[in-house]
Amino acid sequence: MVLLNNQKLKKTEIDRIHAQQVLASAVAHWPSDELHGLDNRVIFLTVHVATRDEIQTAIHGIYPKIRKAFGFKDRPINQRISFIAAGDFRGTRNNAVGCFDFEAPHVHGIIILPKALAPEDDDDWEAVLEELRRVIAELEEVFNMMRLGREEVVVDLRKAAFDKYDLQHLILYATKADRKYFDVFGDLTKCRIFPLEDIRTGYRPEHAKVEIEYRTRLHLERDKLYAQSANHRFDRFETEHLSTMSAKDDATRQKAQARFKYYIH
Repeated sequence: MVLLNNQKLKKTEIDRIHAQQVLASAVAHWPSDELHGLDNRVIFLTVHVATRDEIQTAIHGIYPKIRKAFGFKDRPINQRISFIAAGDFRGTRNNAVGCFDFEAPHVHGIIILPKALAPEDDDDWEAVLEELRRVIAELEEVFNMMRLGREEVVVDLRKAAFDKYDLQHLILYATKADRKYFDVFGDLTKCRIFPLEDIRTGYRPEHAKVEIEYRTRLHLERDKLYAQSANHRFDRFETEHLSTMSAKDDATRQKAQARFKYYIH
């Protein structure tokens, strides 16, 4: 914060910070030993879609297809495949999107595999890429695009080679449209980061604005809340917390209290 307040940052520095933040969000769920050798486990993806409105739908559909290609062997969250994706249009690189009237909508994505799922040799890599192409082609948006017989390759996947560009530059390329201002269709280019996006999607929106207040009441006025049988907002955590806080054993209640404080902070 001091740096941002007292020093004028160059565009290259701002880009570097952006790329680092995106990467940090993409791998935050991994243990530290998974962070070594990321460059050797990266796949760059481009998927073309027929209409602008299909960009974000396709992004959300691509991620489970990626996991399907690996047989969902990444079920534990700390082993989950990372995926960075954003929408793009023709001409973004040269600020000419408007000239092309937002043509050629497509998705750029970066897949980062955990060590356990990374192929060991070139043959294994090619087999993985082929399976990814196959399952991503199952998406309705992709299948419809392929039926149109467009000239471009609809699904393009390749193992990232960093002899020229490192992972930071690859992230900047994939998210270039998201980092530019468009007065229309800007929401279509929004960068999505998985599995973080899935965690956000799974969070119940009705709790978002009242979470701290509600859970504080749950802790301080548990008997009163528990008596409200018409209250349908209890989730499994809340039910377990109420039950535990009603335990006669002091150690059990103290453990629940500590867990609650950790949860809301």
